[in-house]
Amino acid sequence: WTLQFIAVQSPDEVRRDIPAGSRYMLTRGPMPETGFVYVVLTEEQARQLERQEPLSELVIVGRVRTGRSHYLGNPVLTLVEVASR
Repeated sequence: WTLQFIAVQSPDEVRRDIPAGSRYMLTRGPMPETGFVYVVLTEEQARQLERQEPLSELVIVGRVRTGRSHYLGNPVLTLVEVASR
């Protein structure tokens, strides 16, 4: 997927599909779509992506955890691979 990076964040009670204690990447896409996609990260991935420039494009390989999140209806993926575009 080609996604636009927004931020690395921690889940709140609205994002029940993201495991408690984990971090996720908030993104827009897949490009050229403008919806949001949540990408669950390991701690190592989160540290790496915290240095990513906001609004930059990433190409990712992810495993779908949920096609439509509980409250917001956005896809939730687990990150497998990532590359800057």
